[in-house]
Amino acid sequence: MSPAMNDELFTYTEDEVRELVLKLHPRITAYIRGILGGGKSKVQADDIFHDVLFTFLDRRIKIPASKVQAYLCLLYTSDAA
Repeated sequence: MSPAMNDELFTYTEDEVRELVLKLHPRITAYIRGILGGGKSKVQADDIFHDVLFTFLDRRIKIPASKVQAYLCLLYTSDAA
């Protein structure tokens, strides 16, 4: 993936990861629970959230910061389904 010249890459700093988690956690866990169905718990959604986040952080792909949320949503969708 080649980032646009004016789009900075996600740098995986502690502050950047913290901001990402705080921004996405509530929305993504609700999204995961919707995919899983009403019978699944918040704990199961949290587990999937953390598993996929750790996978993303472990891979350290070169990705524009503006594309991280969309990329993670794809990972969550494939992991929850």
